[in-house]
Amino acid sequence: MRPLDEDAVTHRLGRSTRLLLILLAFVMFGFAVFSLAVPIWGGASDEGGYWQIGLTPVFAGFGVLAWRMAFVRLSVSEDGLTIVNVLRTRRLRWREIKVFEVGWAYAGISAVLHDGGSVTINAIQKSNLSHSTGKITRADQVVS
Repeated sequence: MRPLDEDAVTHRLGRSTRLLLILLAFVMFGFAVFSLAVPIWGGASDEGGYWQIGLTPVFAGFGVLAWRMAFVRLSVSEDGLTIVNVLRTRRLRWREIKVFEVGWAYAGISAVLHDGGSVTINAIQKSNLSHSTGKITRADQVVS
């Protein structure tokens, strides 16, 4: 999706992290094709060798998840935020946001809304080590 305006600043995962996730996605898609192809083209025996076909949706699901994780982002503009997470994209105006919370790395930064809800921003995360030691990170700079 497009940012709220053309002057938006976009924050993403690091380049090496994105490339690793894209590589992982391709590997998972390859495993999905392989787990489907081997039993069909003669790799399965008569004693129930078709169990590999059941792994196809598992590998494909992990591939889709890794692909979506590679493209999470946060676009900040004068009008508000565009948050692209793994499963959902949200557009928030500044007046909807009450406060930002920097929590542990597993969930990322959270935007707490005036209506009581919260939106997790997966594109910017703070490591547990930096959280424990109080080290200032890119996540802290973005939130401030």
